[in-house]
Amino acid sequence: MVQEYAIILESLWNKHSKYIKITKHSKAWWNKECNLKLNAYCISKSMVDWKEFKGFVKKTKRSFFNKKIQEIALSKNKRLWNLMNWVKKHKLLAIKAIQFNRQLCIEYEDLWNVLHYTLNSTQNQQIASLLNEIPMKLQYEWPLFSKI
Repeated sequence: MVQEYAIILESLWNKHSKYIKITKHSKAWWNKECNLKLNAYCISKSMVDWKEFKGFVKKTKRSFFNKKIQEIALSKNKRLWNLMNWVKKHKLLAIKAIQFNRQLCIEYEDLWNVLHYTLNSTQNQQIASLLNEIPMKLQYEWPLFSKI
């Protein structure tokens, strides 16, 4: 019985489904007339056919999107901003947690300790001062210190 059901289901699928080839022209506004205009240009390679194709595509796009705008404007909610992508839900940005000594710093206290340690890590260390070794005369002759 299951085998017969699978056969019936497969025959219905084959009868009502259609093969769709995805191309760069697979847009909602693309139609058969666009294909005909493009094929006419591909055969003739003339600028007249190319301009006719581009004009037809522009007109087809405009009429398609005007219909979409009218559908949304005449709907119950009348929210025209539904046309804009920025209103839709977006995924949250992927972020990395701050790590210190191979441990995650999630609490504010941990973050403060990391900041404190980082800023005060050289507090009791001797820092070699190269500026003391440069004669005063040379310091004022550098272009950085010269008057403009």
